[in-house]
Amino acid sequence: MKQELRQVKSTDECAIAKLPENKPLNRFRNILPYDFNRVELTGKHNYINASHILMNVGEMEAHYIAAQGPLPDTSYDFWQMIWEQNVSVIAMLTLDVENGKVKLYKLSLLRVQSLEHFEIREIMIENRPMGTGRLVYHFMFTNWPDQTAPDTRPLLQDQYTLSYLACLDALRSLSS
Repeated sequence: MKQELRQVKSTDECAIAKLPENKPLNRFRNILPYDFNRVELTGKHNYINASHILMNVGEMEAHYIAAQGPLPDTSYDFWQMIWEQNVSVIAMLTLDVENGKVKLYKLSLLRVQSLEHFEIREIMIENRPMGTGRLVYHFMFTNWPDQTAPDTRPLLQDQYTLSYLACLDALRSLSS
């Protein structure tokens, strides 16, 4: 099955992600945003490895942004995207550091709540030129294995996981 999926060729273009000036901004050369749904930053340099995702969940249309963890040279761009797109919840499927590689650089945390499989962080982001700030919730899934998927069966039976998902849903609906 894995081999078959690797052979599937997409008809959508990733030309902008493959531009010479954008290649170093991609963590992996094979995980790129499509041109049609990529997130565009304001300013001269508008590229970030992130995509707008629209998905129907029952009768509701959900919108989220899928993004790579920021690299040292894209950390500012990542937080610019969070600000410009008015993101209020970040769900992270990796640890801050995995196999000695930094996946997310130090954050100024207001509060941290640790659960069995998750960490819930509160971050205050600021737009200094505008003199404004806002609260962002950062949910970090602490048991996601690097470059693979976790066994979800025990997680779906875990009361904390269900609370986590309910909390994410509540925050998402509040920010809509």
